[in-house]
Amino acid sequence: MFDMLGNMQARSAGRLLLQPLPFVNAMIIAVLLLLLFSFSPVVPSSFAQAQADEPAVCDEKVCYIEITRDSFVPADLRVGAGATVVWKNADDRVHAVSIYSAGDGSMLYNSTLLRTGEMFQFTFSGSSTSGRYDYFDKGTAGMAGQISVEPDILLASAAEARRIKVDFTDPASGIKSVFLSSGRVEAAELLPGSHSLTVSIQAPTDDTLRIKLDRALIDSKSGSGTDAPFRVTADGYKAAYSETATSSERALAIQVPSGTSSVRITGNHSSAAVTGYESAASALEQASKTVSQYRGRGIVVNEADDLLRQARGAFDDGRYVFAKELADEATSVAHAAQRTASAASRAMDQAAASVRATKSLGIDVSDVEEILRHTQEKYSYGGYDEALNMAVQAKVAAASRTDPLLMVLAVAIGAVPAGMYLYRRTTTAAAIQSAREDEEKKKESIQSQRQEEENNVATGEKETASSPPLRQRQPLFDLERAFMQKPYLRDDDRQVIRYVVEKGGEVLLADIRNRFALPKSTAWRLVKRLEREELVEIIKFGNQNLVKCKR
Repeated sequence: MFDMLGNMQARSAGRLLLQPLPFVNAMIIAVLLLLLFSFSPVVPSSFAQAQADEPAVCDEKVCYIEITRDSFVPADLRVGAGATVVWKNADDRVHAVSIYSAGDGSMLYNSTLLRTGEMFQFTFSGSSTSGRYDYFDKGTAGMAGQISVEPDILLASAAEARRIKVDFTDPASGIKSVFLSSGRVEAAELLPGSHSLTVSIQAPTDDTLRIKLDRALIDSKSGSGTDAPFRVTADGYKAAYSETATSSERALAIQVPSGTSSVRITGNHSSAAVTGYESAASALEQASKTVSQYRGRGIVVNEADDLLRQARGAFDDGRYVFAKELADEATSVAHAAQRTASAASRAMDQAAASVRATKSLGIDVSDVEEILRHTQEKYSYGGYDEALNMAVQAKVAAASRTDPLLMVLAVAIGAVPAGMYLYRRTTTAAAIQSAREDEEKKKESIQSQRQEEENNVATGEKETASSPPLRQRQPLFDLERAFMQKPYLRDDDRQVIRYVVEKGGEVLLADIRNRFALPKSTAWRLVKRLEREELVEIIKFGNQNLVKCKR
């Protein structure tokens, strides 16, 4: 019996030795937790080596990293100095992040335990503004990543700094189509430095952004050349998407939650060439240099300036093809202005010499001097075409006073229009007032006829043969009066203004170019001459110019 009791006591003592007391258990747990959360990490050699994938580039002030079951997305990230990196736990398990400097192994920060949906953020500023930083999950072995902080990452190179607007309404821009069911697409930008496309949207409800992309604009390829998935985020958070692809384009259907304002699509290849950005930028630079160069020489290049302003506006809106057309036309107009200005200057010098020679013979040429003064006025305001035409007239008119044969030549090339111009200039104030009164009477008559026609339409009456339409009864633009008041108008100017009147008083500039087979720059200079003479006005009509008679 004592043997049995001794054996029982021995077994009881053995159980006590194998089963620690409660406070011993607590001590063991505390030590294990301390070891888990406080040890200095040993970064695996595979992590220390350069990773195969190209590091993601975040050029925003706030950058996001998603924590999944066994990895960080993206695990390798480049950010600028001062950027804030946010880790978000997208897993159903608890995670914790620890950040260390890769240079000296010193610890920067330990996050708290992050439950599902919780976030932790760290700003790389102050002493942590440059270099590489390693981070890892304190509870998952081998789950690690790195962050490279580069001062002024956006300014590291011109390519990375560029934000290129993409005209998403133009299929030729590289965005073949983009659609949001219940929201609105507002803008799109290509960031070549990070091979990403940002689409600004308004999504009032959960929606699907459907976008079809030209591979020449942005693409994602694996090392073997096959398609690799894009990295797609909605307001910085990973967004699910599906896609279909062809050899030339990829169509994505991206799920966006309500309230989303920005969707970013990131690949590993992008090019702005398809948008026309590079060629438009080059054309703008050339046009700016040309216009500035001639302006510095005293040449009036107002038309070229107007075109250049329009080109810059189109460029800022991402309409690069249209911007290039306008910039090229601005360059052409500036060159043409310089050539015409030189020719007009020579003609004016020759006319002045002819006037001096004629006056030296005691012949009165005061009327020709008046033409020459008006010529100089036109030249000073940049009316080089008119100045050239009138300078030739003045030269021939002055020479004709001493040579009867030249008188015939003067009549042939415009001495008569010059005389009509002088007649207009010497018209008395009473005659001018009379013309104004006639014009007012015509306006009143037109208003009365318009009112009558409106009344007829309201009562259902139709015009009869004895009551012709308003346009037949009273012309809205008196061509003959305009030609009489402006005898120095060129023949091509007269033909164009007559064509505009025949077309009802307004016509697109493109129609004028087609009707008279004129180059763009020539047609533009012509209608601008008519505008300076207050015969027409030029109105923007979408991407075109409408030429309308002044009434």
